[in-house]
Amino acid sequence: MNRSGGKRQPAGRRLLAGVVVLLMMAWAGAASAARLEVVGVDEAMAENIRAYVGEPPTEDDAATVGIYAQRARSEARRALESQGYYRAEITIEQSSDADGRVVTIIAEPGRPVRLNDIRVEVRGEAADDPAFDALRRSLPLNKDDILDHGTYQTAKQAIRNLALNRGYFEGEYLVHRVEVDTAAYTADVALVFDSGPRYRFGDVSFSGTPFRRSLLKRFLTFAPEEPYSASAVARLNRRLLDSGYFSDVRVRTEREGAPSGQVPVGIDLETRDPNQVGFGVGFSTDVGPRVRLNWDKPWLNERGHQLFNEIQLSQVQQSVSTKYRIPMEKPGSDYLQLQAGWLSESFADTRTEQYTAAVQFEKLLESGWNRALYVRWQQDRFTQGEDEGRTTLVLPGVSYRRTRSRGGLDPNWGDAQSATLEFSEPFVGSDIDLIRLLGSTRWLRSLGSRHQFLFRLTGGALLASEFDRVPASLRFFAGGDQSVRGYGYQRLAPEEDGEFVGGKYLTTGSVEYGYRFLEQWRGAVFVDAGNAYSEPNPRVFVGTGFGIRWISPVGPVRLDLAWAVDREGKPLRLHFSMGPPL
Repeated sequence: MNRSGGKRQPAGRRLLAGVVVLLMMAWAGAASAARLEVVGVDEAMAENIRAYVGEPPTEDDAATVGIYAQRARSEARRALESQGYYRAEITIEQSSDADGRVVTIIAEPGRPVRLNDIRVEVRGEAADDPAFDALRRSLPLNKDDILDHGTYQTAKQAIRNLALNRGYFEGEYLVHRVEVDTAAYTADVALVFDSGPRYRFGDVSFSGTPFRRSLLKRFLTFAPEEPYSASAVARLNRRLLDSGYFSDVRVRTEREGAPSGQVPVGIDLETRDPNQVGFGVGFSTDVGPRVRLNWDKPWLNERGHQLFNEIQLSQVQQSVSTKYRIPMEKPGSDYLQLQAGWLSESFADTRTEQYTAAVQFEKLLESGWNRALYVRWQQDRFTQGEDEGRTTLVLPGVSYRRTRSRGGLDPNWGDAQSATLEFSEPFVGSDIDLIRLLGSTRWLRSLGSRHQFLFRLTGGALLASEFDRVPASLRFFAGGDQSVRGYGYQRLAPEEDGEFVGGKYLTTGSVEYGYRFLEQWRGAVFVDAGNAYSEPNPRVFVGTGFGIRWISPVGPVRLDLAWAVDREGKPLRLHFSMGPPL
């Protein structure tokens, strides 16, 4: 038996020594790796050269690095030619420093090749398609531009993509070439595309849905035998999802095995659960804590009728409402709605109990505006200051509204407008005659990723034969989180004997600037102004302050501190609210 004369090392110490050796070897390898440097050109050209040449070898070996340097010359030349520099001077130098071997590419691009004759031609049925005329005018190929093969390939692919999107599935290039005259420093481009015939929509089939085919056909964004368009297919998919009927939509085009020149469309649908229950809680300084309970039936029958029920409870307002919706010409956006509700509201010197019933026809116009034509019956029992009243009204009306935004829950661009005109006359069953107009607009704009501006303007007017019989729900009040901050909710209005009675007119406006200082946080400063009034030359109340915005997973949460500039002592008021700015 052999025995060592030295002490045996503990296993842990041997393992540690092995790890140290491996780390030193890895460090030595990293330190000796060759590196590439590119000089003589701008950063964009240098990046292109690096992409063509590739990463240098990691071995500190003269032969390996030498082979890489030889290949670097030809690849650097190819890189410069791809950007229009066909007579560049390329020099390769090899050196070493403390960090390892260095391969340096010294490039002198020289005079660029510029586009001379540009021929872009579309043949076949697409020759008369206006979309191709528009594309040709927008292609980034212009006389005297520096030749860039990447731009040429982009233009070439754009024509092919448009052909596929518009149903020219048999399209092919008859000519596609770039001819370079290095002596004259010019290049001629020729793109001749034969589109072939344009395919047309074929039969449409639906699966996985209980709805009548007559209803589903009204979702279609194209007609049978209409020329194929991928954008029409995308609009159909979006329209089905936005309708509220379906939890999943898949629109398939099925060219294989179809009649020549046709594109059958298969639509796989998964309906939502027929009972949807929702519960929500919130808080704002206007109304305090609030609770909302929804029970909706997104589809009731094969005709696509829908039912929506809601209960809302807060310190200021309690309401119950139900809406029965019948789809019309364009399901999801055009519908006939029957609704009824009860409301109890108490704020300042106002107490209201209201019952309503209405018939409303809503339609999405081609301009993007939603138009609602309605007739609403409402009966109010109200206390306004020292006065008590009971008024029954039948109000025909029309409203327009539109909201546009980009950026999801925290939009960076958008605007929202609304306008409502309604009237009542005794001959239609009302106790009094009146005309009421209310309009509002909001604009959100951003400068870069940090700066944001929000503008609000609201105006209203009420003409009534007997103003004291106009219910509080139709009079105008201002003040609060969404009106003039710094003042209490609905506490800017004409007064009688020290009690608020509401006004005949309303004007409020706001300017707000927001600055994003962290990814999910934004600071804000603002000035609000306005009033509800009944006489000319009203007093304008101003509120100003600052706040903070948290971009939460469910949308912006706002906390503001505002001064009531036109109150004695300029008191401070805290405002808390949630929801989108538009």
